Amino acid sequence: MPVSNQRSALALRLGLPGLGLLLLAGLWGALAAFLHFDSQRSEEELRQRVLGAASGYHAFVKSNLGQLDLLLRALAQQVQQHGRPELDWFGQPGARPAGLKHVYVTDAQGKIVASDIPNLSEAASTAVDRPYFQQHRMGQVRGLFVGPPTQSRVSGEWRLHLSRAWTGPDGGFGGVVVASIDPAYLTSAYSRSQLGQSGLLGVVGLDWLVRARRSGDQLLFGESIRNGQLYREVQRAPEGRFEARSPLDQLERQVAYRLLPEFEVVSYAALGKDEFLAPLHARQRRLLGIGAVASLALLAAFWALSGVSRRLERSRLAAARARTLFQTSADAQLDALLIFEPQRDAQGRLVNLRCVHANRAACEWLAPGQASPEGRSLLEALPRELAAPLFTQCCAVIETGQPLVADLDLSPLLGRRLIASQHIVAVGEGAALSLRDITKLREKESEALYNARVAQRSERLLAALTDAVPVMLVHLNRELRVTFANDACARWLGPAWAMAEGKTLHELLPPEIYAARLPHLQRALRGEMVEFVSERQTELGDRIFKNSYVPDLDPFGRCEGVYTVSADVTELKQTEERLAELAFTDTLTGLRNRRFVADRLPQMLSRARRTGLGVGVIYLDIDRFKRVNDEQGHAVGDAVLQEFARRLRAATRLHDVAARFAGDEFVVLLEDLRQPEDMVAVAQKFLAALRPNFELAEGVRLHVSASLGLAFSASADTPPEALLREADAALYEAKGRGRDTYVLGAGGAKVIPLARG
Repeated sequence: MPVSNQRSALALRLGLPGLGLLLLAGLWGALAAFLHFDSQRSEEELRQRVLGAASGYHAFVKSNLGQLDLLLRALAQQVQQHGRPELDWFGQPGARPAGLKHVYVTDAQGKIVASDIPNLSEAASTAVDRPYFQQHRMGQVRGLFVGPPTQSRVSGEWRLHLSRAWTGPDGGFGGVVVASIDPAYLTSAYSRSQLGQSGLLGVVGLDWLVRARRSGDQLLFGESIRNGQLYREVQRAPEGRFEARSPLDQLERQVAYRLLPEFEVVSYAALGKDEFLAPLHARQRRLLGIGAVASLALLAAFWALSGVSRRLERSRLAAARARTLFQTSADAQLDALLIFEPQRDAQGRLVNLRCVHANRAACEWLAPGQASPEGRSLLEALPRELAAPLFTQCCAVIETGQPLVADLDLSPLLGRRLIASQHIVAVGEGAALSLRDITKLREKESEALYNARVAQRSERLLAALTDAVPVMLVHLNRELRVTFANDACARWLGPAWAMAEGKTLHELLPPEIYAARLPHLQRALRGEMVEFVSERQTELGDRIFKNSYVPDLDPFGRCEGVYTVSADVTELKQTEERLAELAFTDTLTGLRNRRFVADRLPQMLSRARRTGLGVGVIYLDIDRFKRVNDEQGHAVGDAVLQEFARRLRAATRLHDVAARFAGDEFVVLLEDLRQPEDMVAVAQKFLAALRPNFELAEGVRLHVSASLGLAFSASADTPPEALLREADAALYEAKGRGRDTYVLGAGGAKVIPLARG
């Protein structure tokens, strides 16, 4: 496909999805911006609405409490001037203020001396136990006191008492005048049109008991909200606005409040956030739905356009693939191929041939170093000495339709010998010319020479590789005669192997080594792969070899000889032995470990069965070692274990085994014992070795003791596990008897603690 077409196809293939994504991004960007601004506008409207509601409610509460305060001032003045207030006018229509239930006056002892309620009961005739009376009598209130809601003694209904003290003739406390109001009246300003169903109006005293609270149809009196958000906000500022979730009904609201310091109450109004913003959320859902539908429609449209684009692209690609396939097939041909179309004059006579296709081989053969013949005439594209006869031959084929086969010498044109077989056939109104190289002999000779050189290089490389590898490689025929031996054989086995080819192994190997190798070689000659390890003296000293004998089988499976491969594994074996030693050694103390005990004890019992002598196990445990770790630290604990191991090793016979079993537990294996008492001497030696204090690093000095459990076996059938269990049981009995001692297990003597060393 031309470059311009490829760019157009790429632009169309990438442009449509890109345009679709750009439109989607613009759609959702505009929608997100609108939703953001709409949300901000709604939030601001909510804030303004709640501030307006709070301001109106504040004025309502202040006005009503102020009117009732004026009433109580007037009544207090009447009492102070005339001894009794005039209360008859409260019964007149329209005279009683809204929300006011009752008015009464008490003397200094709390007895009600005047009331608009006739025939008060004895319980209702005193206010001495009421909070408002006690507050005034103790002088804690100056002015109007809005008390907490209480239940009326007369009706049992909730009442809010507004009280003011009056002064007696002596200038002291004379009593109180009280107005009892319905607390619900303080929330009568609630309007569903302004506050909704979850809005809120409320008054709370500075004792943080709710005087009155209304949300929807729900009224609440007397609840404490001291731990609520309103309490914290009022501590910061006398008025303000905040957002919080109510602890009473768990609704999230925008709240605005204002302090009335003259009445020591706070009025507040709130709007339910979810309810107020419900229209916003509905709009957002609708807009998101519209955006989703628009996005799907846009995606569907661009999907359809992309489908059309893909089909067009597939058509273009199919045409391009067809052209490319033809071009590739033609270029892949080793033969040169040219296709010509005729050029005729006005009378229809053939005057020239125009090249419409020339493959790579044709360009290389017929126009080396020049532009492609395509688009040019035959007489222009090719040298005249070649073009003239070709033109004549092509014209004959076009006129007659008969193919032409002939030989063409291209050596003068190419400057090298090249004999081509030319084939000219009619193609439509034109002709096709193909040229095939038939200079085979020279190519075969060159190829044979090249292959011989490659074989020589391969042989030299193989010889160099086999001589370089650090293993001995030998090939033997069926008579065990050496047909190949690399240089490593001479380095390790001596100079005789440098000339080993043609000699038998019997001539090259010492008799004892040949006799040892012969059975393995015979197995390999029978078709079996044999591997074994051997040790022998070499020019480099004693070495260990891993030997592999591999049968040399012909294509029919018959053994024609043996390949022997011997690799030096001396260092590997030494490493394995060192690793085996480490596997049986405790890294902290250098003693043997539990694994070594598990391996050695069965061997000692087996030898005891042959010798008839006994085997002993001493189980040692450091007394109170945990206290050392806890008080001195693990570093000191490790030092104690190392010093304990050193003393234990020094007190142990060379052929016995001292091992660290686990933590602070140690085991000593004794053999060649004639009687249990032989172990007692060893145990006393161990305890004596521990008597001197442990002098550790940094001046640490410790007294260390141990408990020992002894087990003796003179029986040939005692299992190792049973002997260890017996020693362990004796150890724990020694610990139970006070530590720093030893006990001989039941297998060796009566289980009693022996004398301490």
